[in-house]
Amino acid sequence: MSNRFEREIDELLAKLGDFTPRDTVSRRIGRVVIYWQYRWQGFISKISRFWIAPEKLMLSSLLIIVASYFLRFALPGIARYAGVLGVILFFASFLLALSSGGRRDKQMRWRGHPIDLPRNRPAWLPVWLRRWF
Repeated sequence: MSNRFEREIDELLAKLGDFTPRDTVSRRIGRVVIYWQYRWQGFISKISRFWIAPEKLMLSSLLIIVASYFLRFALPGIARYAGVLGVILFFASFLLALSSGGRRDKQMRWRGHPIDLPRNRPAWLPVWLRRWF
């Protein structure tokens, strides 16, 4: 009995034809774009998690640019490269800030109520700078 139903289903499917969508150029381009978008988001999430925050990178790049401005009198060759590096870091941090979607600070809660935990501050400047970078 089940063979008869399977045979009828096969006959009906054969009469209807193939309904799979055609693989057009726009679909292929869309798949490639989505693939690279996910790759980019994965790269950005890894950088955001293990690397420096975009706002800190932007501040550091601005400090490099200012330092290169003052170094141009004493060391013009190094100042030029430092300025270019600062501009590249600035635009990279800007793209990183746009790609990461901004900071999403999650407020810690306990039983539905927000809690404030004391922030541990380092006692001296080198430890603070090391943690900051």
